Amino acid sequence: MGVGLVLGPAEAESVRRTPLVEAVGRALPCVANIGTERRVIVQYEEAHRQARGALFDRLLDRFWGTAPLLGASNRVQHALGSGVTIHPAGYLLTNFHVTERASSIRVTFADGRSYPAQFVAGDEASDLALLKVEAGAPLPWLELAGDDYLLGETTIALGNPFGLGQTATAGILSACNREARYEGRVLFNDILQTDAAINPGSSGGPLLNIDAQIVGINVATYEEGQNIGFAVPSVRVKNLLTAWLSPRLLGNVSLGFDVEVRPEGLVVSRAETDRATVTTNDLLLAVNGEKVSSVFDFHRALLLVKANDTIPLLIRRDGWERQAQTTVLGLSAAVGARLALEKLGLQFALHRPVTGEGLTIEAVAPESPAARAGLKAGEAVTHLNGANVDRLEDLTAILAAAKAEDVVEAVVVSLDETSADIRARSAVKVLTVR
Repeated sequence: MGVGLVLGPAEAESVRRTPLVEAVGRALPCVANIGTERRVIVQYEEAHRQARGALFDRLLDRFWGTAPLLGASNRVQHALGSGVTIHPAGYLLTNFHVTERASSIRVTFADGRSYPAQFVAGDEASDLALLKVEAGAPLPWLELAGDDYLLGETTIALGNPFGLGQTATAGILSACNREARYEGRVLFNDILQTDAAINPGSSGGPLLNIDAQIVGINVATYEEGQNIGFAVPSVRVKNLLTAWLSPRLLGNVSLGFDVEVRPEGLVVSRAETDRATVTTNDLLLAVNGEKVSSVFDFHRALLLVKANDTIPLLIRRDGWERQAQTTVLGLSAAVGARLALEKLGLQFALHRPVTGEGLTIEAVAPESPAARAGLKAGEAVTHLNGANVDRLEDLTAILAAAKAEDVVEAVVVSLDETSADIRARSAVKVLTVR
């Protein structure tokens, strides 16, 4: 006769609380629903963008239909996908196609907290967007993984499709550097493949490893197969964030020096000695008390700086470590308006587009780069070179370093508003700086 082993409550709990359960528990508070008051119906001029848009619209229609967002106010009528916080100050990542279809963005966490969100930056080709909420207190957040992906390692796909109903599925990392196609067109490359179930409501949510680090951002499911999902890899996310988190672009401020990565580490490549006590070729070790070894680290350490702040630095010069500092200066809206007119031939209006995103074109100078590219008064410019354009100060940050003959890609949107929705025709225009 066999003897059965009976576990007490403590032992049973320890057996159930696996590393996967621990990872899900740490990560779920960081996952949010992305909702909108009115869904924006986007029409694209370019064929490759039409294919991408058709795929995402079909997924959204099939999954959501016209159902309202559960637990939300009457003003937020559509759920579009999920997002994940990556910084306690309220920065979230999601899919670009999720934010592009929102007249206004609202972020709702599982505990019921809900905040309006501002679109900060996005990249249509990578289908990634950065959002910002003002929560009034630090938010829980998740760390981005490195590029040491392990085939066969555990992956966890999280989503918050209805604002109050979170989902978690598990699988393995099936492949790296995959190419995702739709109707014969390449939509993504260098993408991660997982067999963790990803539904459209989880689009924009994180794909995690067992350490609850973000290895990718969920982006699509292969409809013709079972258990085949895709995620934008964390290495591409970091590359984009390196540009998006630039103090010049994000905070409209100038630090007084620039950096670049060399074999020896992060090195000062240019310095304004009237503001910064660093010189060219100094090795930068720490910023604001945070160790830095990449431009991503550098920009992340400066995420909350403001004009007139003094930033402490740790450098190595001639083999010796020493303290240094720099003073932050603000960039002005007036300079941005002047640069847009001088370099592109664009004059912007003071009123905002109905979607609340972008700057409305008031006038286009004859024979200017904007005129030659076909831009017209009344249209809205939402992005320049992948960076969000929401204020005149944004133009200062983007155009200050632009030289004659440089190419600037502008996302230009024309809007047709109805009581039920907003129809937006989106096109990418290429302008050559004069």
